[in-house]
Amino acid sequence: MHFVEQMRTPLLNHFFIFMNLFDTIYFPIVIVPTVWIACSARWGVRVLCLLGLSALINGLLKQLFALPRPCVLDPHFCLIPIESYSFPSGGAQTAMLLGGLLFFSTKSKVWKAIALLYFLLVSFSRIYLGVHYPIDILAGWAVGGALLWLYFKGS
Repeated sequence: MHFVEQMRTPLLNHFFIFMNLFDTIYFPIVIVPTVWIACSARWGVRVLCLLGLSALINGLLKQLFALPRPCVLDPHFCLIPIESYSFPSGGAQTAMLLGGLLFFSTKSKVWKAIALLYFLLVSFSRIYLGVHYPIDILAGWAVGGALLWLYFKGS
């Protein structure tokens, strides 16, 4: 994590602070109606249900493990203030879930690339911003991947 901290520049700071928007309440408020309108009401409801279930599971896991964020131990490390628990990363979990859903639901190479880029950038942003440890990201990927697997298994 200190290696990532040494990579910080003002330009990258602004970029990754922008990437944090993908891990706020504003993202689902935008993405669900967008999917509903651009794809179908059926897909909009699917994404809404997946995001709701994912948020519920993530909140329960955060309460269960109650692990502090890196900035609690080293306050100068965080570029944005977040006070909830750290483990697992909800941003990485959502990135795995939505990125994977897009990646496996499209045949377009462009959309697959966008899904992969979204997944990687959001996940890395959590470490860059100092709000998660790498293990939080891996756990978020595992939970998001499990939800994605259950979704496709049930479809």
